[in-house]
Amino acid sequence: MANTQVRFGFKHVGTIGGSAPTFSQNHKLILSTYSTAIGFGDPVAKPNATSQYIVQHPGDGTTAVLGIFVGCNPTYAAVGYPQWFPGWSGAAAARDTVAYVVDDPNALFLVSTLNTAIVTAQIGYAVNFTGGVAFSTGAMLSTAVVDQSTATSLPTAASGTTSPLPFKIVDLYQGIGNGSDMTTAFNWVLVTFNNEIWKAPTGV
Repeated sequence: MANTQVRFGFKHVGTIGGSAPTFSQNHKLILSTYSTAIGFGDPVAKPNATSQYIVQHPGDGTTAVLGIFVGCNPTYAAVGYPQWFPGWSGAAAARDTVAYVVDDPNALFLVSTLNTAIVTAQIGYAVNFTGGVAFSTGAMLSTAVVDQSTATSLPTAASGTTSPLPFKIVDLYQGIGNGSDMTTAFNWVLVTFNNEIWKAPTGV
């Protein structure tokens, strides 16, 4: 049965070694005045090499990924104490905000494709993503999807070159129902980090 488009960002489902997700999250900071929304499941990055803050990843195909955003605790002036939210709304907070980011180099994520199906022959390829709108209304979920048109084979480690694309395709979704039809648009795939700050972006 043909897939239906569903955008849910990058969902942490395990690790390359096959273990269950440990939700290995690290604390990062969002600048109190940062005005761009970040959804639950969005890739994030550092705005520059020396910054202590995170921003929504630009999706430019060259910037290293810091990790996947999974919530934050902003303090808004009207409330006066931290509250947990799945996404960052882009509204100014009273102080810098603690965010939670999955940055395990071996983390495995489930994600939908943009349109054209990713196929078995592209397992092992590097791939970029596109974010669309910041997040789905209400749920604050990421709308990021991987873009099949950007999928390219990785250079070998022996070549001395790397790929700047942020993710690597590990497998196609092997479940049932939506996302499992490998022959039609909007199929789901499993990816891991490729160009991530703790991981060298090379092939084998």
